[in-house]
Amino acid sequence: MKQPLKTGQTSLSLVYPETNKPKEYAHVDKKIIHSHQKKVTVLTKRILTHVFAQIDRDATELKPYYQVKVSDLGTLSGVEISYTEMKKSFQEMLSISWLIEDAKNESFIAKQLLNTSSPDINCEYRNGVITLVLNPTLTPFLTNLTNYTNYQVKWYMTFSSWYSTRLYEILSTYKSTGWWYVELDEYRKLMDCEKKYPRSDSDMLKFSLKEPLEELAGTDCEFTYERVYSKSGRGRPSLVAVKFELKHTTKKTIPNNWKDKSPEHKEVIDQMIKVWKVEEQNFMNYISYVGMDGAKKLMKEWKEKENSNRRMDSRKLYCNASFVAEAKKKM
Repeated sequence: MKQPLKTGQTSLSLVYPETNKPKEYAHVDKKIIHSHQKKVTVLTKRILTHVFAQIDRDATELKPYYQVKVSDLGTLSGVEISYTEMKKSFQEMLSISWLIEDAKNESFIAKQLLNTSSPDINCEYRNGVITLVLNPTLTPFLTNLTNYTNYQVKWYMTFSSWYSTRLYEILSTYKSTGWWYVELDEYRKLMDCEKKYPRSDSDMLKFSLKEPLEELAGTDCEFTYERVYSKSGRGRPSLVAVKFELKHTTKKTIPNNWKDKSPEHKEVIDQMIKVWKVEEQNFMNYISYVGMDGAKKLMKEWKEKENSNRRMDSRKLYCNASFVAEAKKKM
């Protein structure tokens, strides 16, 4: 016979609604995607993706709780998910937090994932159902999204590697441009490789990209990559960055009416795109942050660099990275 709740115990054991079907896409603020995250199990990543997929992009608030059936999470290495694996996943979720940075003001805020202090609802696993209460201060990063990325749950469920899940999230934010240029130190942080292979950048890349190359093949984020080496100084060139190229893109072009605003607008847009090789999607995404005066200032700096002995190796790589970096300082 089931024992009644003790006096004063108000937490509830909830029942999963059978009609709640997993959605096709998960929507997440890009600041969370590009935060520095610690490596966790694939099971934990799958659980969170199923939770994020339940949150409508245009929602104005989080629900009191979210539930996921363990039967929706597939298997791990062909074996059903065990109770021990679920316990490990919950321990990981209890420690998950994000440092969400504001580069412009050189500041950041720390956000925990779960709210375990709810008096009414427990974060729990019971009868094959996972119940999670999200930290309500995450609301601005999970609801009413404007600067967000989305990724497909069906592909996510096929990955067996942390590196595959992590890279899939990040590359999803670049499907409109078709490429991602990242400095090696930043790549280490994003992929939680800072303490791995400290003396061999080449081995670090080979290790962290082996499974993603295999598991992302055939997905909407299938990619190739090239290593970028420093060409300055003496001795053997050092590995400084990585350039990812996506096989499938959703590139867009700048509307003609943007150029019609004024001759100045047309000149800046044409110079940015035709001369300095800034991607049109990057221009559309970030010009509102950089501004017209900021764009002209950047082009002046690029011209000075081209006329110096520090010429850029590739206008496309350098100017796009510089343009996006300038925008993120002001976001």
